[in-house]
Amino acid sequence: MKQLLTILLVSMLFTTTASQAADEELRWYEVELIIFDHHSQESLDSEKWPLDNTLPQFDSAVSLVTDHEGQTPVAFEVLGPNELHLAPEAKRLAAKSGYRVLLHTGWRQPVLERTQAQPVIIYSGANPLQAGPSGDDAGTGKFEADEQSLATEQVFGTITVAINRYLHISADLIFNLPQQTPVEMPPAQEGPDGKASDTPPDVAASPTQAATITTPRYYALRETRRMRSKELHYFDHPAFGMLAVIRPYGQAAAPEKQPPAVDAPEEAPAEDSVTSPAD
Repeated sequence: MKQLLTILLVSMLFTTTASQAADEELRWYEVELIIFDHHSQESLDSEKWPLDNTLPQFDSAVSLVTDHEGQTPVAFEVLGPNELHLAPEAKRLAAKSGYRVLLHTGWRQPVLERTQAQPVIIYSGANPLQAGPSGDDAGTGKFEADEQSLATEQVFGTITVAINRYLHISADLIFNLPQQTPVEMPPAQEGPDGKASDTPPDVAASPTQAATITTPRYYALRETRRMRSKELHYFDHPAFGMLAVIRPYGQAAAPEKQPPAVDAPEEAPAEDSVTSPAD
């Protein structure tokens, strides 16, 4: 009997210790982003950036929580306007000629190792994604791109934050700049009722049959970067850019190990990468 009691006590102690260790290792952070448009045809042509029709992977991605009313924070909950620290930077960008803020958002989340980290879905404008059952994927929670919504000008994709000794942020973003392509339309043909046949729904035509068709044009920003907490980073692209910062949240957010100073040259200097877009 004593041996059985000893085994039970040891088992309970091990379970409690493991649970406490897991809680201590679970680190929460706030993630804040500003995504902005600064494209011109000259900038796009200057570097010959290719179009990329590969959509981000949404299979295991999660949506941000916007309707939580409780006092206890939940994972992937959107930050309120008063919790966004980059409002001055967003204001300066909005006032700068040639720049347009597409999205300013933030959320809080536990940050896990890379193998467990979940991508977060972000988008400007209308939600370009449809969640729910679809054919063989029914019940898996996969997301599919809504091609009709993607014909509008906006940015969409995923942001993944992970920690493996250091913090890492991975951006998989698409900026869609739809283009109007002229098409030649045959003369209107009369139908059986004597009226002209309808123009295809995706084509805009004048009575003279001059027409254009709208097609998506995707520019991709895909980059993974090691970050220090509380440090503002600038992700650059000729068509659009992103400012990003990760901040520890709450008592559970123990400071992560910071990269050594000798690794700093891997990132652009702060004066070039951070201040230039907003100043």
